[in-house]
Amino acid sequence: MGDLMTEHDGRRCARCREHKPRDQFNRDSYERDGLRIYCRPCDRAISAERYAKKRTELCANSRARYWRNQALKARENKPSDQF
Repeated sequence: MGDLMTEHDGRRCARCREHKPRDQFNRDSYERDGLRIYCRPCDRAISAERYAKKRTELCANSRARYWRNQALKARENKPSDQF
């Protein structure tokens, strides 16, 4: 078989353009072959870049969700005559 990979042996990463074995790709049920289009290292790098770019927005959303949930929990714990 040599160094060449067939379609069944692996696939090419859309970011780094390297041919890699199928086990180097995460699963994705939306893709026809069930694998992500990016290899795992590229997928991690893309996620890290996206997080770095949107960090403040993501943290603000997380804080807002936390306090909203705390308010809901406090409301559930109060007797109904206190409303």
